[in-house]
Amino acid sequence: MNFLSDKSIGERGSGDTADAAPGLGLLPFARLRHQCAYAECPERRRLWPRWRARSEEILFEGKRYCCAACAEAAFEREIERHLLLAQPDEERPHRVPLGLLLVSRGLITSAQLQEALQRQREQPGTRLGRLLLEADALSETALTATLGRQWGCPVFPLEASRSYMECTRLLPLALLQSAGVLPAHHSPSTGVFHLAFTRRVDHTLLYAVERMCGVRAVPCVAADRLVAEAFRRVNVSPEETVFDSVRGPRDMAHLAAGYAAKLCAARVQIAGAADHVWLRFENARGAHHLLFHSPPHKHSVTSAHR
Repeated sequence: MNFLSDKSIGERGSGDTADAAPGLGLLPFARLRHQCAYAECPERRRLWPRWRARSEEILFEGKRYCCAACAEAAFEREIERHLLLAQPDEERPHRVPLGLLLVSRGLITSAQLQEALQRQREQPGTRLGRLLLEADALSETALTATLGRQWGCPVFPLEASRSYMECTRLLPLALLQSAGVLPAHHSPSTGVFHLAFTRRVDHTLLYAVERMCGVRAVPCVAADRLVAEAFRRVNVSPEETVFDSVRGPRDMAHLAAGYAAKLCAARVQIAGAADHVWLRFENARGAHHLLFHSPPHKHSVTSAHR
């Protein structure tokens, strides 16, 4: 029995018939050839490639690799790209500075603002809102609401909801704490993930979460104190591994390939966010997160209007 009709044979041309397997009719050898995106895969050079279980295959960046070792070079290229794209975490000034916004809304006086700015110059890196809270010039609720107005984000009521207890297991805790952001609420039905920021809205992190988790990440704002209390209530997931001392994309890729093989990962994703290279391994049991702390070179920046 022939697998292709005479008409289709004519359309494909005589060159394809040369690849037909003897005794298998006209089934092309292409269906039996070893499939791996790695150009130097050792199995490509074998007449009969070693049989591999489907569990060894890895999908990465839309390409399929026969095993973790073959995907290592692709991991290294992608990690290197994210390291080169990493930028210092410099806060961009807002069109309306926080101090002026507070004065215009009648929440503080000009004298209180000037006093806080003077203390900020004496304590470089300290945020203006924190100094106003310490001076009892402003309430936490008023500060959070004003930040939401400045950032164009809603305020999430963490004191009224503990939905974050479930959400924190979906993302690596070390990454969240580094960015000062708490996953406040996740709606599986709509695919919306609300992330509560305390310092600034990190759009790179929002994009990374969307890309890695397949959700729509929506920024909101929450008080520093409430976010700190929430982090004390949650525990680090066993499905999270952090390396602080690994340097260089080659070493990172080698470790990543080892974890991919150990976890029998069917899919691997890589993103850069919050001074970390973030890898997500998906398998039949769920997902495992691997983080490499790799901060870019930073320059000291102090803004009197944060």
